[in-house]
Amino acid sequence: MPKLNFLESALGGIAPNWAGGHAAARVRLKQFSEEPDWADNKARGKSATATDQASSENWKKQRERVTAIWDGRAMGENLCVIAGLLDKIAMYTVGNMEYQPTTSDKKANREYADYFHEKCATMDITGRHRMKTLAELGVRAMFGDGEHGWVEHMVDGDYKLQAIEADRIGNPQNLSQAEDNYGGIRVDGRGKVLAYEIHKRNRSNMYTKEGDIAPERFIHLFRPTRVDQYHGVSILKPVMPHARDLYELFGYEKIAAKFAASYAGFIQTNDPYSPDGANTWSTPKRGKESATMEAMGGTMQKVTRGENIVFAPGTQRPSGAFIALVQAIFREIALGTNLPYGFIYDMAVFGGVTARLETQQADRVFRRFREILINTFLDRVKRKVLLLGIAKKDIRAVKDWNKGQWNFGASLTGDIGHQVQADSAMINYGVKTRTQWAAELGSTYEELVEQAADEVQHLQQVSEERGIPIELLSASLANPTETIANMAKAKAGISDEPEPPPGMFGTIGDKGAKGVIDLLSAVGRGEIDRDSARMTLVTVYGMEPGMAEAVLPDTEQPI
Repeated sequence: MPKLNFLESALGGIAPNWAGGHAAARVRLKQFSEEPDWADNKARGKSATATDQASSENWKKQRERVTAIWDGRAMGENLCVIAGLLDKIAMYTVGNMEYQPTTSDKKANREYADYFHEKCATMDITGRHRMKTLAELGVRAMFGDGEHGWVEHMVDGDYKLQAIEADRIGNPQNLSQAEDNYGGIRVDGRGKVLAYEIHKRNRSNMYTKEGDIAPERFIHLFRPTRVDQYHGVSILKPVMPHARDLYELFGYEKIAAKFAASYAGFIQTNDPYSPDGANTWSTPKRGKESATMEAMGGTMQKVTRGENIVFAPGTQRPSGAFIALVQAIFREIALGTNLPYGFIYDMAVFGGVTARLETQQADRVFRRFREILINTFLDRVKRKVLLLGIAKKDIRAVKDWNKGQWNFGASLTGDIGHQVQADSAMINYGVKTRTQWAAELGSTYEELVEQAADEVQHLQQVSEERGIPIELLSASLANPTETIANMAKAKAGISDEPEPPPGMFGTIGDKGAKGVIDLLSAVGRGEIDRDSARMTLVTVYGMEPGMAEAVLPDTEQPI
C-alpha cells in the first residue's frame, strides 16, 4: 500500500477517497518515471545501458545491493520457500564440519584435532557460538545478504572472531561516491583493498563508524560474479520477483478457496423479504448484509412455499492450471539459484537416473560453497589457531603442521545403495582410497579401523563368557572362530603342519624320494656300485642300514 504524503494525510479526514486516489496515482506515475529496477520486476522490455551495467560498484548497483539485503532478510523471515532454501543451503554446505589433521606424526594429529576442537568452542568474541555455527551463519548470509565478514581479534592472548553482517560493511544510509571507496571498501590505484569501514548499528538502525580494519584482520566471505566486484550481491536477487509473485498467487488463491468453501448452499425464494421466510434465517438481514443460515448436522429444515434449497457446488481450487503455474515459478527459482527443481520444491519427481543426476548437481553447488568457505574462512582461521598454539607451546611443532583436510559428513546422494556399490568398486580398483571414503563419511580411516577392532574384541569376549560361537553373534565375519584360534597358535609357536607319514618316503619327503629313485636308476644302469649306493642311502637320506640292504641286496635282482 502506498504511504500518504503530508497533503494527502491532511485531507484524508475530509476527503478520504480523493486522498487515496491521489496516492495511488502518484505511485503509478513514479513507476513510469523512475529508472528501471530489475529487483522490482519493472524493467521488462527495456534494454540495459552502460549507466546500469558497466561498473559493478556504481551508485545504482550499491543502492540495489542494499535493497536486496533488506528484501532478502524479509523474505527469509516471512516466505516459507526462501526460509527453507536458506536453511538447506547452510545445512548441506556446512554439514558435520570437522577439521582432520593429516601430518606425518600420528600423535600430533590427535593433539592438533583435540586442540582445534577445543578452541572452536570459544572462538566467538561474544561467547555465544561455536565455529561451526559461525560458518553456517556466514554461508546463510552469503546467500541471502550477499556477503558476510569477521574481524580477527587477540583477546588476552586468545584468537577471537567478531561477526560482521553485510550492512555493517560500510554505511548503507550514506553510500560513498569517492572513486577509491566502494561502499565502505577503500582501495588503492591498482584496486587492492586498503581497509574495510566497519560500522556499528544500534536497535534504532542508526549507524556509527566503528573503525577501519586492514585486510590482514578482516575475513570477507562472498561469491564473486565479476572480476572488479568488491561487495557481494544477494544470490536471491534474481528470484525475488518470482517469490513475491508466488506468494501473492497463494494469497489470492486461498481467498478464493475460502470464499468458495464458506457457502454451504443457497435458499431461493420468490419473496426474500417475506416475514415467514425471514423466520427461517439464523441471522436476519441487516442493512446491506444478507441473511444467513447455519448448517447443523442432522437437522431437518422446513421451508415455506415458494422456497427452494440449492447446494453450493464443490470448490475446484486450486485448479490444474494453477498448479502448473506454481511449478513453473518454482522452476524459475531453481534456475536462479542453480539448484535442482526437485531439491527446491518437489522431491517426489526424483527417480532413477534423474535422482542421481539432480542430487549430484545439488552436491556440486554445495561443494562450490564449501570451497569458498574453506579458502576464505576455514583455512585462514585454522592456520592462525594452530600457529598460536605452537607459539604458546600448547601443542608440539611438526614439519608439516599445516597439512590436513576439512570433512563435512556424507555427500548428498539420491540412491545410497548405488553410491555404496560405486564407492566399493572404486576402492577395489584403487581409484579411491579408504581414507577418502572415510572422510566423506565425516570420520577418519584410522578411527573406523579402531572401532571395527573394538567390535570384534567385544564379540570375542561375549562369545567366551556365554559359550556362544561368534558366527551366531555376527554373520558378517568370515570363520572368526577358526581365524582367532590360528592366531593364538601362531602366537604360541604351535605349527599346523601335519606330521610326516610313516615309512621311508614319508620320512625323507617328496624331494628325497626323487633322489632315491635317481640313485637306484643309476645302480641299475651300472653307473654306481651297490656298496656306494647303500652308503649314500644311509648317510645322505638317513635310511636304516637294514632297509638299505633290503633295497640294494648283494644278489643282483631286477630293480
